[in-house]
Amino acid sequence: LLSVVLWTASTLFTVGIVWPYIWTVKFGNLPLSPFLFVGSSVLLLWSWKKFNQETHVKFSKTELFLIGCSVLVLGILTMFAAKLVFSRMYNAVTTSHGLPCRFLGEIRRNPGTLFFPVMWFVWSGLLTLPLILFALYRTFQLRLKEAKVFRVAVVLFLFILFYMVGLSYVSKKISRYIVIILPSISFLTALGAMQLAQLVQNKKLSYCVLAIIFILQAVPILSLYPNYRAYHHPLLSARWIEENTSSITGTGLDLAADYLNAKPDSERLRVRHTWLCKEFAHYFVGEARIYYNYDPSAPNFDYDLEYLYDKQIQSSPTDTHIKPTNNPNGKENKNEVLRELEHIVNINGIDYVWIYRVVKPDSKKDIKPTSE
Repeated sequence: LLSVVLWTASTLFTVGIVWPYIWTVKFGNLPLSPFLFVGSSVLLLWSWKKFNQETHVKFSKTELFLIGCSVLVLGILTMFAAKLVFSRMYNAVTTSHGLPCRFLGEIRRNPGTLFFPVMWFVWSGLLTLPLILFALYRTFQLRLKEAKVFRVAVVLFLFILFYMVGLSYVSKKISRYIVIILPSISFLTALGAMQLAQLVQNKKLSYCVLAIIFILQAVPILSLYPNYRAYHHPLLSARWIEENTSSITGTGLDLAADYLNAKPDSERLRVRHTWLCKEFAHYFVGEARIYYNYDPSAPNFDYDLEYLYDKQIQSSPTDTHIKPTNNPNGKENKNEVLRELEHIVNINGIDYVWIYRVVKPDSKKDIKPTSE
């Protein structure tokens, strides 16, 4: 009985900590998380205290009744939360994302089974994949001498493999889903680095090997400070990234705002932007509105922003049979205006934001309307 209570409480407590979605679930008007945290903590501490008794453990009828009621209530609350969680998961499995993405040269709502492996490699370090393969090879060689390390490496690799395969058959593919396996990937990468350093007999040289690995992994990322989201694998060109992967929305919008904030009377500037540039307003000191919040018949704004994602999904998706549940568009009610390109925000070789100055009727001159 103590073992059941201990492991049940540990499980509930762990789920409550590592599954933040449960923190938002309410049971009627009451938040669920305090009951799970407090209830499982009390059960955990009580059962652990009982286990530490030197004498034979005995239970009174009151204790048995309280234990049974506590486990039953916590179990019901957990199942209630799980029902909501799995309903959201079912929606993600069966329904694609409302916004299409560019992947391997095509615009699709469901980019296909290669999406997660490719996107992971795009964002991986220069030596991440070679070090993981080396870790598996080396631990297999030393499986008899270091059996525990070998078992841990195999379990982590299988977890990464099965998770990646499982995600590949989910309809809604969002790159942030990869985050779950990053700790395991980091561990195997570090293990590979340690195994490689151990091959060097000289201690100082082994430290040099680790330092070189760290530099090759970290410098390409740290050099982008503070725009880490613009990172991509050093062996992949910026043009390939731009043509074959969808950018993470938000990158470069702070730099676009900095450029406009530096202008005289920037507080009076009015900027029109797409739905994909909505984070721009957090950094801009003037007035920033999405396309459909402006009068389409009159260009009553000073600057026009376009984002990389806007240009990447210009055409219609190829998988037309998939109907999205919602369809936020980067170009709501887009009308042509007289404008000229004034500034481009480029990070890590990729153009992210195009800043167009709107030409007023009294200064049109020979400028032609553009909507590219």
